Amino acid sequence: MTPHEDPDQVRAVLREIVAEHGPEVLSRPAVMSGLLKDSLSGTPGIARILVAAGEEHVADALRDHISVGRMDAATAARLTASSFATATFFTPEVCAWAVTEYAISLGLITHPAGPQPGAAAAFGRIPARSPDGTTAYVLNASAGAVTPIDLSTRIPGTPIVVGASPGAIAITPDGTTAYVVNANDGNVTPIDLANRTPGTPIVLGSRISGAIVITPDGTTAYVTSFGAVTPIDLATRIPGTPIVLGSRTPGPGAIVITPDGATAYVTQGGDPWDAMVTPIDLANRTPGTPINVLGSRTPGAIVITPDGTTAYVTSQMDGTVTPIDLATATLGAPIWAGKEMGAIVITPDGTTAYVTNPMAGTVTPIDLATRTSGTPIWAGRFPAAIVITRRPDVETPLS
Repeated sequence: MTPHEDPDQVRAVLREIVAEHGPEVLSRPAVMSGLLKDSLSGTPGIARILVAAGEEHVADALRDHISVGRMDAATAARLTASSFATATFFTPEVCAWAVTEYAISLGLITHPAGPQPGAAAAFGRIPARSPDGTTAYVLNASAGAVTPIDLSTRIPGTPIVVGASPGAIAITPDGTTAYVVNANDGNVTPIDLANRTPGTPIVLGSRISGAIVITPDGTTAYVTSFGAVTPIDLATRIPGTPIVLGSRTPGPGAIVITPDGATAYVTQGGDPWDAMVTPIDLANRTPGTPINVLGSRTPGAIVITPDGTTAYVTSQMDGTVTPIDLATATLGAPIWAGKEMGAIVITPDGTTAYVTNPMAGTVTPIDLATRTSGTPIWAGRFPAAIVITRRPDVETPLS
């Protein structure tokens, strides 16, 4: 699945760029940004994806897998796409498309391969847990569905069909409704959790959407897209005016709301000067001054402590988690947590964070009192997402 209406145009642009500037230009994101800004001026979101592929060294990874790892091109593309999906908040299909276009422009393959459901399924996006702690809901990107899992028996239920490439899910505080972002459809599907049936999708207008969060009072959802956050009135299910984050704002990024419901924080990855966490005053829906995250090029997941005092942001490029004092908007010392981080959660008592490391197959604990990481915990292949149950009889994180 391509996120672009005219894939031949994108392919021609990449081939022209490589022919004029050489294949090494694909590993120079700052140069690519300038070239694609001119060539794909009508589709800045697509340009942002291709620049992100440069930032994540997709071209280098493809060549290394083939020359050093002795892989065939198709296998190299699948593995590179999986790594790209882990390091960003783009959907697996979008990452596979970008990697394929890079491989074609490098002459490694001659035409797009068919869909890779195995790769997509391995990167089901961040799951959700019902407020009563009885059920987990897991996104199946390749199937376009949400699968409920009974946490007492750990048996999956019948998948609930939603839309193309579901990428994020949030559940209302009363536990009655889930809202699923269908990343490649640009809409949000509500699910009645009592009877597990999907409702009419809420159209957002942005073709590629990202994360979703619901206010603590359950009245409003906020969905990230390229350079903006769109509020949705959950009583009427009508989207409001998008909150524009600025002219140099890639996305879609992660979003989290403080426990008091007053402020949202959105991650924005990109070039070093664009690596930010932007606060949004939810009372008047206006963005505040962005917080630069140590020049990191890819701030990823974000989580806030239960007391609302500190945010922790993962950085894909340097394998660290950066604390942010939300009262002063100042950064603490980065905490090493391993390369290729996927997601981060904090225990309900606020004492420990857990970070997934998909490529290593581990989950790294962080003691938040001392801000030091512990010994990584083996969790199996590609633990990309994690959720913590509040049930007293299940005390371990589920990843």
